[in-house]
Amino acid sequence: MKNLLEGIDALTEQFERGLADAVLEVSVRANPKIAEEAAREAAETAIRMVKAGRLSVEEIKEFFPKLSPEQIKQIGKRLSGD
Repeated sequence: MKNLLEGIDALTEQFERGLADAVLEVSVRANPKIAEEAAREAAETAIRMVKAGRLSVEEIKEFFPKLSPEQIKQIGKRLSGD
């Protein structure tokens, strides 16, 4: 799972990210406990990408559709505090 999430970081095309998201969704359905870890990892990946200039906070929903609006709001607050 961790390798999958790290690999998603390297994907640049929306189609590739969509495929990775579909694989992740199947994995989460297989083990609900993974959902919490996946959400945390997705948030951390989004934060790293924003800090690296590869993604804006406004684009998080497009590339990380499983993050809730509240999670994205918290990411924005966390980044504005850095």
